[in-house]
Amino acid sequence: HICRIISRFLSLQMDDDASLGIASLISQLVINLKCALNDTLFTDLLMTIVAKMESCRLRSLKNELLLIFPRLMHQYDAVQIVQFLANHHKLQQVMVLWCANHGDFIYPYYKKLSVMALAKLLSTSVANQSVYALLQNLSFDGYAIIDVHAPRVSRSRKQTIKFTQMPFIVKFFQILVDTFRDLVDVENEFDDVDDYDDDDDDDDDEYDDE
Repeated sequence: HICRIISRFLSLQMDDDASLGIASLISQLVINLKCALNDTLFTDLLMTIVAKMESCRLRSLKNELLLIFPRLMHQYDAVQIVQFLANHHKLQQVMVLWCANHGDFIYPYYKKLSVMALAKLLSTSVANQSVYALLQNLSFDGYAIIDVHAPRVSRSRKQTIKFTQMPFIVKFFQILVDTFRDLVDVENEFDDVDDYDDDDDDDDDEYDDE
């Protein structure tokens, strides 16, 4: 019954706004009831998630659904997940979307969850030749290619941005460095807020003394 409810909310006919929040239910399902999911239910569920993820236009919904895959990597055997996606010809789409949207995960915890899952995937590929071969065939966008000799583009003419291409292992380390920088920036922001609060407390104490 739960899978039917999820499938209904993730149907391509359902409005994206109506599907928001369903990813939390899916995460609880795959974590707490994974023993009750047979192969057919698991296959139908993941294919429904991927289909909705590829078709939805709401970025927040796309990111919610993408976060299911890091959780799957932590809860299940990474080899099985990779092979499952490859057998259904979805590995390229999922991995490219995942890595491209990693920086959009809004909470530091989600970024940590994602980068740890990617690290597990990289570690698995080192130990498993079949996973290594599957990931080695993937290509990811790297850095924007800037043509300094290109003519100036007017506002009415939209320029197509091209990117360098990089393998998974390089993309992982790019994500790792970017994530570390983002988390350090967040920590510094909290430190600045704490310092500001301490200064306010000192000012209040001085005022009371007067």
